[in-house]
Amino acid sequence: MKKNFLLDYLACILFRVLGALFRIFPVECSLFLGRRLGDCFYYFDLRHKARSYSNIKIALGEQLSPKAIAKVTKEFYQSFGQSIIEIFLIPKVDKAYMDKYVTIRGLENIYAGLKRGKGVILIAVHAGSWELSNIICANLGFPFVLFVKGQSLPRLNQLLNKYRRQKGCKIISKEGGLKHLIDELKSNSAIGITLDQGGKSGLLVDFFGRSASMSTGGIKLALKYDASIIPVFFTRSNGPKIEVFVGEQLELSRTQDPEKDLNDNLIKITRVFEGFI
Repeated sequence: MKKNFLLDYLACILFRVLGALFRIFPVECSLFLGRRLGDCFYYFDLRHKARSYSNIKIALGEQLSPKAIAKVTKEFYQSFGQSIIEIFLIPKVDKAYMDKYVTIRGLENIYAGLKRGKGVILIAVHAGSWELSNIICANLGFPFVLFVKGQSLPRLNQLLNKYRRQKGCKIISKEGGLKHLIDELKSNSAIGITLDQGGKSGLLVDFFGRSASMSTGGIKLALKYDASIIPVFFTRSNGPKIEVFVGEQLELSRTQDPEKDLNDNLIKITRVFEGFI
């Protein structure tokens, strides 16, 4: 307990100091440092690099040579390093930042879903800049709720949630927050949920030729409360420039077999993300 408290306290201090420092630099300079951080991960994180290379080969091996796969793997690590730095930059994100660096395609699909009046579930995966994606959604002109799992370091978790709230995110924790989430859906809010971290409670689905545990919560809510479910994909086009692709509302399969419906719809949305990738 004492060790975790000390780690949490020191991590929170470091986060504040580094954040203040990175926000002094121009965004391009900060993300240049992020790419170099990604290079360090690429050259020293041998175990995960091999796994990343293998996954990319399975997904894109028919289109890419081994040399090209290695290049994509390195670019993935560089993007990952930039995403870490962008967490420190959250307080800098405003309308001017979004106008300069963010391009959104298909935004009308979200507003079409909201017109139904039953809430919208925005499902995403951990791609592009996962933290900025939440801030972007919170600044598009409609009520946005982020459904999050509490982190193991409570002080650091509180600081990150503070940054999120300052930029318009309403936070609901997975620990005991399901009732509040349902209330938000009934009030026609948009809620953000990730698909690709199902863990032990998820459902195994084929994803690029491998079984992957996908979260079922978004599909279950959409089936039960008739909410619109919309896939959203974030990708980094160049440095700080991010493209957001908003898919069309998913047409849910509804039969007399709830387990089959859950599995079939989860496969449907997984295929959508395979297409995005």
